[in-house]
Amino acid sequence: MANLPRLVGVFALVLALVLVVAAAIPLLASPGGDANPRPQNPASFQPANIVPQDLGQNGSVSIDAGSDEKVVLIDRAHDNDFEREEIEPMVDALVAQGYEVRFHGGGGPGGAPRSAGPGSSSPLNSSLRDADAFVVISPDRPFTDAAQRGIADFAERGGRVALLGEPTSPSPAITSIFGPAPRSTATSQMTPLSSRFGMSLSTGYLYNMYENGNNFQNVYATASGDGPLTAGVDRVLFDRATEVAVGGDASVAVSATDRTALSTTRQQGRYPVAAVNDNVVLIGDTSFLTPANYQYADNEVLIGNLAEFLVSGEKEPKPKPTTERPGVPPRPGQPRPPSGGALPTNGSTPPTPVAP
Repeated sequence: MANLPRLVGVFALVLALVLVVAAAIPLLASPGGDANPRPQNPASFQPANIVPQDLGQNGSVSIDAGSDEKVVLIDRAHDNDFEREEIEPMVDALVAQGYEVRFHGGGGPGGAPRSAGPGSSSPLNSSLRDADAFVVISPDRPFTDAAQRGIADFAERGGRVALLGEPTSPSPAITSIFGPAPRSTATSQMTPLSSRFGMSLSTGYLYNMYENGNNFQNVYATASGDGPLTAGVDRVLFDRATEVAVGGDASVAVSATDRTALSTTRQQGRYPVAAVNDNVVLIGDTSFLTPANYQYADNEVLIGNLAEFLVSGEKEPKPKPTTERPGVPPRPGQPRPPSGGALPTNGSTPPTPVAP
């Protein structure tokens, strides 16, 4: 009992220190030492905006294009992160207008058999020969060099190409007896392909705390000039968009509204979300295609414009490779080149003509 006063004193000292630290925390956390900092109040946090807005869903996808027979090829051979039902609004609109929609791959987890190494013939290039347009959505497996060259040649000859992707998404966390494992990321393989056309996708996601579709990641975007994607588009709604970087001859088609921020930098601005470079389109979102979202805002108009873009190209046939090589006689059945005399054989000297 003799130590009781000392214990009480130690307890009182510790309690006093705790109270002092607790009182100092607001001063340290507040700029300028204001003990009563004013919290930020984005528009989405105002009482009047807490009630979810009725975004409305109406309209249908329509295509105003020619009646020529066209084939639209959709890639499923590169572990593409989408299900077929997620793009039904666009597919149904194409089919309703008499256009043929084909899928390249998709028979198993990896789609079609893997292409051979760089420089070899690509199964994709074979599929592109009969196609007029090609659509790539969120590929998680890279395209071979041969396939990339084939797609670039396809676009150069007038074939239409649409590339659609989303931000890098984390894989689900795995918990074991040792605790949660680190979360890996599934990096999109779009940029190595899109960069051939002067465009690329960011890894971060766009968000807007001031104007959104009832969720900070549901960002609005507006047209950024005239072009094949923007006719009749006032405002579209993207559920999970990323920035599209533009260079070279590419031009911005659709940009997010003011005060939209990018998750990797948190900087606000009007970030491009869609761009066009001649026969190639890149869009940093896929959610607007889905049955759940295609009727929000002017999404159905954007889908219709994208579908019209795909079937409005005029692809030139690929030149047939020549088999004739210098110094090599043509194969049987091929015309022989004109010659002023008999061709030497086995390195012998041609016979001297004898006068009659």
